[in-house]
Amino acid sequence: MDRTGVNIRLLVGIASYGVSNDRHLARLVQEYRSMSFKVDIVVLSNISKHVGAGIELVVGLPTKDPWSLPFNHKRIFADRMNDYDLFLYSEDDVLVTEKNIWAFLRAADVLPEDEIPGFLRYEEDAGHANYPEIHGHFHWDTTSVR
Repeated sequence: MDRTGVNIRLLVGIASYGVSNDRHLARLVQEYRSMSFKVDIVVLSNISKHVGAGIELVVGLPTKDPWSLPFNHKRIFADRMNDYDLFLYSEDDVLVTEKNIWAFLRAADVLPEDEIPGFLRYEEDAGHANYPEIHGHFHWDTTSVR
């Protein structure tokens, strides 16, 4: 993979329910547009809204459940799997920087073939760290992390 980023094709899917996080969404779009990668952005929303020139907007929920919006990216990524080198899904309030992506790629280079890198997301509030995926109701094998 090209380590300058110039030839790396990245597809970003961002779930954005309603309009309350639109200011965060604008910041994410700005960040992705500043990257050295060839970036295409798809915003997944339950409503029609302006997301910026050159940004694809997919409106609709995969099911009647409003919590199903985050799963809308799966079909898009599968349909375009041969068109991109990297796929990144996030919600409209989760900032991922180019530095984060390069760290992910460096980790992928040194891991054994049967392991994949990942991010451990955390949030800070009043100086206290919270790890949503660890502290939440998610069910995962904690022994699978190294």
